[in-house]
Amino acid sequence: MTARSAWLTGLRTTALAPWLLLTLWLAGLGLALPAAWVVHSTLRAAIAHTDVEGAMLAGFDTIWFGEFSAEATGVSATFDPTLSGAGGFLVNLESWFTGSLFDGFGGLIGAGAVFALFWAFLLGGTLSRVAFPERAMSASSFFHIGGEFLLRFIRLALISAIPYVLIYRLHLWLMERAEEALRESTTESAAIFYTLLIYGLTGLLLTAVQMSFGYAKVATVVDDRRSMFLAAVRGAGFVITRFPKVIALQGLTLAAGLIALLLYGLIAPGATIASWSGVVWTLLLAQLFLLAKLFLRVSLLAGQAALYRKFSPVVESGSDLTRAAAVSGAVPARLPTRFR
Repeated sequence: MTARSAWLTGLRTTALAPWLLLTLWLAGLGLALPAAWVVHSTLRAAIAHTDVEGAMLAGFDTIWFGEFSAEATGVSATFDPTLSGAGGFLVNLESWFTGSLFDGFGGLIGAGAVFALFWAFLLGGTLSRVAFPERAMSASSFFHIGGEFLLRFIRLALISAIPYVLIYRLHLWLMERAEEALRESTTESAAIFYTLLIYGLTGLLLTAVQMSFGYAKVATVVDDRRSMFLAAVRGAGFVITRFPKVIALQGLTLAAGLIALLLYGLIAPGATIASWSGVVWTLLLAQLFLLAKLFLRVSLLAGQAALYRKFSPVVESGSDLTRAAAVSGAVPARLPTRFR
């Protein structure tokens, strides 16, 4: 199996599971609504019965935003006009590179932890569905398998935190050394070169860790592994032994994501829109982009699972968990088509 065929298999498997995507999207939307309501209430209180209220009908007021952002605290401090376009994704990408995702408001970090926990719960069923597309799956089976793998994925996440922390500490140390070395430099080109070099190295290390633990998750479900340390070793070993195919699959998914981001950046109207129709259009575009991101994320899991099953000597029999579920009736031979 080539990387291209694994990628196409992942796209096809995900496209044939629309209810899986809908479930994941609704789960993410439901978790985001409480924080969105807090921001909404804060903005409403800051704008209502002021001169800005009328001015906002004609377009976004950047002067007001500067004053608001200087005083905003908690979740409300995350409000930014770039959220209505591709800028929000780029901000998150920078935070991922530098590790500053964990420097924000404690409540927001807690909300992120809740989202990660819920995603870990959904991941078992998601991987089982895309790793074995020939097997139908009901909603009850989906959540049952998710519960069975939840604690394993939590342990795996704790293990993955170790290399991530080390990489972020290395990034910070390199940036400090570069700043010291360039303190007396008068050329911007040297600063740009060292910054790009450090960010490039950080990105490569983060991508290597992400790929390794991505295949560790696949191995956990496909092989029904209970030792997360051995699953992590298996994931890293698979990345090393099948590196050309693994990196090519990752690159194809990244290219598709960049195309989606570019299209979204070109189409999204941004914060300058003032009409109700424009607001609705902006909201719909944002949700379509989130669905596209989710589609690519699941398709990458499906492609990784297809690649792993092809080159793993024990995958044809499937995991003990899914076989046991099939025998016990949790995964019957013919299930409702909503999760097929």
